[in-house]
Amino acid sequence: MQSENTDSSIIKDEILVDLQTDFDSQLLEIKFEKYQLLKIKDVSKSLNIILYQFDANKISVDKLIKKISKIDGIESVQTNKKITKRR
Repeated sequence: MQSENTDSSIIKDEILVDLQTDFDSQLLEIKFEKYQLLKIKDVSKSLNIILYQFDANKISVDKLIKKISKIDGIESVQTNKKITKRR
């Protein structure tokens, strides 16, 4: 993984987090309050995938992903990307 993502489709202030079934999504908001991490919506309730937004001026998306990935109860974390139609 690059130290800083340069992919233009990446939404620089959003991440998708796959949580274990019993993990409380609000715990991430509390733990990363200094980065203004806020839940935007449940992308998949059945898979427990949550879309979060954060202040990209306080931390890069790559650094935040690394920090969140180390937490017990987190299955995976990735950048959110703009979706375009296939041609």
